[in-house]
Amino acid sequence: MLRSFRASLPLILVIMTAGSDGQQDWGVNYSSSSVCALKGSTVKISCTVKYPHDHQLRSVYWTKHAVTDGETPDLCSDPDKTGRVQCVRADKDTSSITLTAVTEADKHIYYCRFTTDAEGGKWTGIPGVQLDVTDLQVETQQTVVEGDSVTLSCKSSCSLPEETTFIWYRNTKTINKGIRTKNQLHLWSVSYYDAGDYQCAVGGNEHLISPAVYVKVQWVDGLLDWRVKYSPSSVCALKGSTVKISCTSTYSVYGYQLIQSVSTKPAVTGEEPPDLCTDPDKRGGIQCVREDKDTFSITLTAVTEADKHIYYCRITDTRFRWTGIPGAHLDVTGLQVETKQCVKEGDSVTLSCKSSCSLPEETTFIWYRNTERLTGETLNNQLHLQSVSRSDAGEYRCAARGKAGERLNSPSVYLSVEYPPKSVSVSVSGSAVIVSGDSVTLNCSSDSNPPALNFSWLKGESSVGSGRIFSISNISSDHSGEYKCRARNKHGEKNSDPVMLNVMYPPRNVSVFINGSAVIVSGDSVTLSCSSDSNPPAVNFTWFKENQSSAVGSGQSFSALDSGRYYCEAENKYGSQRSESVSVTEGVQRSALLTLTGVVAGCGGLIFIIIFIIVFIWKKKKRDGGAEDTRQNQNPIGRSAETASANDSAVYSLVSANQSEDLYTNITSVKAKRSSRAEAGDVEDLQYASVHHFKNKDTKTEEHQKMEMQRPSDANRCEDVIYSSVK
Repeated sequence: MLRSFRASLPLILVIMTAGSDGQQDWGVNYSSSSVCALKGSTVKISCTVKYPHDHQLRSVYWTKHAVTDGETPDLCSDPDKTGRVQCVRADKDTSSITLTAVTEADKHIYYCRFTTDAEGGKWTGIPGVQLDVTDLQVETQQTVVEGDSVTLSCKSSCSLPEETTFIWYRNTKTINKGIRTKNQLHLWSVSYYDAGDYQCAVGGNEHLISPAVYVKVQWVDGLLDWRVKYSPSSVCALKGSTVKISCTSTYSVYGYQLIQSVSTKPAVTGEEPPDLCTDPDKRGGIQCVREDKDTFSITLTAVTEADKHIYYCRITDTRFRWTGIPGAHLDVTGLQVETKQCVKEGDSVTLSCKSSCSLPEETTFIWYRNTERLTGETLNNQLHLQSVSRSDAGEYRCAARGKAGERLNSPSVYLSVEYPPKSVSVSVSGSAVIVSGDSVTLNCSSDSNPPALNFSWLKGESSVGSGRIFSISNISSDHSGEYKCRARNKHGEKNSDPVMLNVMYPPRNVSVFINGSAVIVSGDSVTLSCSSDSNPPAVNFTWFKENQSSAVGSGQSFSALDSGRYYCEAENKYGSQRSESVSVTEGVQRSALLTLTGVVAGCGGLIFIIIFIIVFIWKKKKRDGGAEDTRQNQNPIGRSAETASANDSAVYSLVSANQSEDLYTNITSVKAKRSSRAEAGDVEDLQYASVHHFKNKDTKTEEHQKMEMQRPSDANRCEDVIYSSVK
């Protein structure tokens, strides 16, 4: 007969989990994505977290769940795990979890999760570490005929490390014979002495040994025709589903009669194995049925990870007992959504609905985002999202439906879609009306992922501050203007629409301007204007005269009728301010002023005329002296005339020239002899000078001027005569 056994073997495995965060600055690094641990062993899993250097790590912990709504449970603080789970921070960025005495219930995916001081700075390392828990069992023929060869295998349900070495025992003693290849022991030409209980162990942990499997060596023929066939031989079942396994036996080749077929989890050991169909702990969860003479079935409902095992069909008749090797392997799995945790807007992303074992080909999948169903039932376990947008962010989960119709939902995994700042806005806190001296706070908000951490403030195009909040204390009119906020994250930046700060303030820089002269002429007035700088503009202007208690006028302009010192007071609803005083003086009457002005102007003109005449006479005398000498030398006729006229009472001088050239000559006045005062009376002596200009068109030669002295009565001889009298 063939017999098979398996049992738990503690084994300490130290692993560093490996993974990728799908982003440059954030993530969790593992060295291996899975580990195969023996039941009862101690397992240590480590992770190293990665985050931007400008942030501070707050916590690192381990969980069995990927990111869902709310916080995931911390295995390190689970009271049910007290004493069996230990978490240690090896250094600032490295953490480990150690599980002792692991069981099949510890089979799961373990995630390293950390938080930082960044807003939304929580990270779960995907895909985590798959921990598989198995035990060792010896598989071989249970009965072998003497002289034949036999091979024994030390089996596990998952792959142990390649460097694992195996040690073999028969009846608790080490076997030195046979050929060893990895996990197998080959015995050639067995004899009666090779019969016994065989066990295997892992090198370095010899005290941890597998259960024994008995190998029987005999001479009987015919038993080689006993066989058991399983359907299916391997099952991957969803948690909570129903699983049915059947076995069909062949026997009675030599007249043996089948009495009973039972189902059991362990292979045959020295004692009779328990019958699962009659186990009171499994009542209601297991049903065994004999479907026909040679076929038996076992049905398990609402399977859990604890039901993961190898199930054997054991047959007995009147003389022999037989366990069907290698049995049917049942693996129980959950569903897990695997994807990038963060994706940039516009990129593509693929989500996979994963299981720890290969589900049947007829399994269908359905995808959900939040509560919305995204797909129908499909055989594809992947969901592809092209050019994602903000609306694609959310909690994603998948569901699988098996052949029997059961459906299992996966835990939710949040897909974060990152994008640059959008909808940047500024809000102003404080009073709706801003008055000089108030305090004003500007708050900047934006829609971005990850949240914007860099904010700057602009007044116009000039930078005036940074940070999400910009405060101005004791505000003044200088702070009036348009303010914008610029929000930035690693994907880009955007400015808000401008917000206008209009600061109200009372009048200042009040001053008075005088339109025209500050001197008041009797019967007239001086106009004074008042100006100020205020917001809103001053609407009330009041005029005062120093040394008077009451106002003398109102309005922005004021006409002063009296001399004195005047000032104005400008007022708006936020206050008032007075100007400096200006002086207005009183002058003479306008008529007197005009008379005085005329007298001064007349005197000035007379003085100018006198000076002009004196200069003219002086220059004239000087010219006449030179001309007289010339006439004496060149013009005898002129000289006789001059001599003749010397005795006359009037002197005339004639100068003539042709057209081509005008000849000017100095004229010297000649004084005539005065008559006695009785003859002349009171009449002043007069001297006359005449200048004759003759036009000569026929000659171009230079002519001499003719000059003669004559009385005024002879002036009709000249074409042009100019008279000048000299006193």
